[in-house]
Amino acid sequence: MSTLIVNNHNGPTYHVLQKHDNYELRRYDSWIVAETIIEGTHQDAGNEAFSRLGGYIFGKNEGGVKIEMTAPVTQYQVSPGQYAVQFYMPAEWTLESLPKPTDSRVVLKQIPERTLFAVRYNGDWSEKLYQN
Repeated sequence: MSTLIVNNHNGPTYHVLQKHDNYELRRYDSWIVAETIIEGTHQDAGNEAFSRLGGYIFGKNEGGVKIEMTAPVTQYQVSPGQYAVQFYMPAEWTLESLPKPTDSRVVLKQIPERTLFAVRYNGDWSEKLYQN
């Protein structure tokens, strides 16, 4: 039996399918993200992406609109030496209402409903932690 949870950081709605000591299996509803692709190491990706995506939500967009930071932040490897990093947008925004990024390397995407493993983020952006 799953449990409905709404992230208290204004993040996406999800259902916990399985709960373990260090992770959860979650079914996420469809959500909008701001995404950027970074070339370089895992560490480079986290640092550079945070600057780009943070710029977008802190007002580097058409209209200079500030957008609330939410959780989670996701990162995945696209190909060797290339990583995608995503900031989830607050629920009140739609693709049509979100301001357009002024940095062409930031794109807005609708993510379909999906099932993911979730591990709590402890503030460290190391590849070792990512691999665990």
